[in-house]
Amino acid sequence: MRKIKRKVKNRNQQGERKFTKRTERKLAEKNASASHRGERGSTMSSRASVERNDDYIYGINPVKEALRAGRQMNAILIVTGSNNKQIHEIIELAKERKVPIKEVPQSKLNIVCDTKNHQNVAAYVSPVAYYSLEQVLKDDKHGDFIVALDGITDVHNLGAIMRTIEAAGFKYVMIPERRSVQVNSTVAKTSAGAIEFVRTIRVSSLGNTIKELKKNGYWVVGADVSGKMDYVQADYKGKTLLVIGSEDKGISPSVLKHCDFNVKIPMNGRINSLNASISASILIYEALRQR
Repeated sequence: MRKIKRKVKNRNQQGERKFTKRTERKLAEKNASASHRGERGSTMSSRASVERNDDYIYGINPVKEALRAGRQMNAILIVTGSNNKQIHEIIELAKERKVPIKEVPQSKLNIVCDTKNHQNVAAYVSPVAYYSLEQVLKDDKHGDFIVALDGITDVHNLGAIMRTIEAAGFKYVMIPERRSVQVNSTVAKTSAGAIEFVRTIRVSSLGNTIKELKKNGYWVVGADVSGKMDYVQADYKGKTLLVIGSEDKGISPSVLKHCDFNVKIPMNGRINSLNASISASILIYEALRQR
């Protein structure tokens, strides 16, 4: 019996040694491959990390002072369960300035800030200043064509749409505060510089904003696969709000019911939908053609 146990033990040890050697060999091959890629891979990894962290500031005092200074923010992240006087002050300031507040696990904030020394709070800042609807209606004669995004969550889509808006000579894109992509460094890069010229209107409610725009003489065109009208049949020449929905869900019912026209792009192939930025580009250039 002892001999059998000893044989099994020896066999297990041999298996463990083989497994360890295989693991070491794979690690060596992986390291050699990384070394072969050289500085390029290292630089790319470093750059990605910097881009992610550049969108955030963290710590109680930095976030509080940024709020007091009126810096544009996409959201404030607070660790779930944080309940002290200083965090409470930040929450009150955020509410005054209508900055969305999100509760997140501490582990997520550690990753976002790339440190545990964040004092349970971080702010997701915007590289551009957001515009209000009031500013557009009051001050800008070029605000007669606005592209509104409903449920778009991909930063690359937003960047590409902003690029098309600028290329066509238009000026405004509208996004909701919540459940929507916000402007960050990736959007800035994808837009190829258009972020500097296209103004972003951020609103608390897309439905209520559409009602306000209608009172000011805007016609609302929704682009959706359920549309009954071919997109070229709609009139984009006057004051127009063009609504683009997400690829998977389209325009939300609460927004779609406010659209004056519900248009679609003909699909003659086997695929039944287009990328949101492609759909937006087709409709934006139809508006340009009509004008």
